[in-house]
Amino acid sequence: MNRMRNHYITLLLVLFIPLALYGCSGTSSDSESPLFAGAKELSYIGNGPIPELKTYRLSWDSAEDSITPRDRIVYILYRNVGTTESIDYAELFMTTTPGVLSIEVGVSMNEIITYFAVRASDEAGNIDSNTSVLSASW
Repeated sequence: MNRMRNHYITLLLVLFIPLALYGCSGTSSDSESPLFAGAKELSYIGNGPIPELKTYRLSWDSAEDSITPRDRIVYILYRNVGTTESIDYAELFMTTTPGVLSIEVGVSMNEIITYFAVRASDEAGNIDSNTSVLSASW
């Protein structure tokens, strides 16, 4: 019986200590997404490490959230390669570390036109719904 009790206590500690450390009671009252204008600029930096690759810097202004501090907001990048700037927001391209406001992206010569979009996510997982799209071409 003591062995079962010890496993139960260990399970409780594993589940609830991380929540306490992050100041979370297990449920979030944050249901509002951050205010975010989306991608602001896509500027050409130069050729990448291989001749078939161009490097661009994708940047944006910080999102604002009523609960999550700016330096803890994560940005989700989406991209579409093709002739339409339609972005499939169900398929993310990459995410940033919290607080990052720009990232370098490569565009291959096989990707004649590449469209990029950025959305902000707060610590509760709420994601904004801006539709700003920028394009890079080979």
